[in-house]
Amino acid sequence: MQMGLVPHPTLSGVLLQAADGGPNYYANKGYHVTSPVLDDPDFFPIAVWFESVLSQGDIDKDKDTGLNTYLELTTNSDMPLIRSNGMYALTGGPFTGYGSETIGYLLTDEPDMQYPYTWNPDGGYTFVQGLADSMPDDGRIRFVNYGKGILLPTWGRPLGTDVYLNTNFQQTVSADFYWYTDQDIWSAAPSPWNQGGQFYDMLNRNLTEDEAKRGCRYGDVVRFIREYIYPYRGQPVWGFVENGGPFSSNTTLADYITPEGMQSAVWHMVIGGARGIIYFNHTFGGPNQDQHNFRNAAYADIQLAAKEINGQIQSLAAVLNDNFAINFASVSLEPELTTGIDHMVKYHNDKFYIFASSRESDATGLVPVFTIPNGVGTTATVLFESRTIPIVAGSFTDTFANGYTTHIYRID
Repeated sequence: MQMGLVPHPTLSGVLLQAADGGPNYYANKGYHVTSPVLDDPDFFPIAVWFESVLSQGDIDKDKDTGLNTYLELTTNSDMPLIRSNGMYALTGGPFTGYGSETIGYLLTDEPDMQYPYTWNPDGGYTFVQGLADSMPDDGRIRFVNYGKGILLPTWGRPLGTDVYLNTNFQQTVSADFYWYTDQDIWSAAPSPWNQGGQFYDMLNRNLTEDEAKRGCRYGDVVRFIREYIYPYRGQPVWGFVENGGPFSSNTTLADYITPEGMQSAVWHMVIGGARGIIYFNHTFGGPNQDQHNFRNAAYADIQLAAKEINGQIQSLAAVLNDNFAINFASVSLEPELTTGIDHMVKYHNDKFYIFASSRESDATGLVPVFTIPNGVGTTATVLFESRTIPIVAGSFTDTFANGYTTHIYRID
């Protein structure tokens, strides 16, 4: 992911790189007819998967949680109501009453699992291309969500990944891989190695449940997709996370994702370069089965956690949509498979922002040292925490109390 690098105007060795797609990506691709919102630097898509919008009460609950986008809707959803409330949608086709709120079309979900490359090399491509050809040529983007078919070697990676990701039939993509709740990721059955191990090409051992159930895994999925896309197209990648128990095997509350785990996953996806966030809003097992988790009182803690992090992300939209700053910061605890600190640096309005999150197990604390060019700033302002850290001789230290901890620093 080293294309499009330009030197920082004053800091030797620091390179600036546009967020994936770059400014006005959709307009430059010809997908700007209905609404310019996707190119708006102050807009960061925060979406929910496959909702119904039937009343103002539905909208009010969703907006209170910090959502601004629907990725697929039931066909009886009230599109004028969505539009009048300033919300946006990507749907499976032109729905009755649709208009400027519909900014794109979801071509399909997980075609790579319907047509894994190892079983049918050409079927999936033909299927999705046919769906793309069937959509109106009306300036709305095409979106595809993928799954394990592009992520796991036993399903067809890497050839299938290339076939699906580096194509003309989509302008934005995501992939769902639910590390906190999908027991196949850390269970050994049915393969000699589990799916978590496969994702990391560790065909000689499994990931343990503790190693798998970490927010950093979601960021790693985003990075993986970006690495496949970037040399060819650089199109935006959105991150996907569950907010309950999406499998029938999630039979107890302990099987659901926790609020802390969900927040950790979201921040890691942002640090991994995600240009949007999607929440899987359905629970199919356990005591709180529902299709509307963000509206169900049983999920009050999840809703509060989502409201907090979604609000923080939206307040930083202009920062997240701006340039990466490569080589600006280093961390003493470099990221490894199960340890260390993931970090990303953004450059916006002549300020550097360091986003950092732990890769450790839940209860493990870390005290990393951050090193930046000497003389750039004297204070690291920790956003959303009402504290500052002095920068001395180009470095500062902070505490990451546990595996869920994320800090965001503005260099002042």
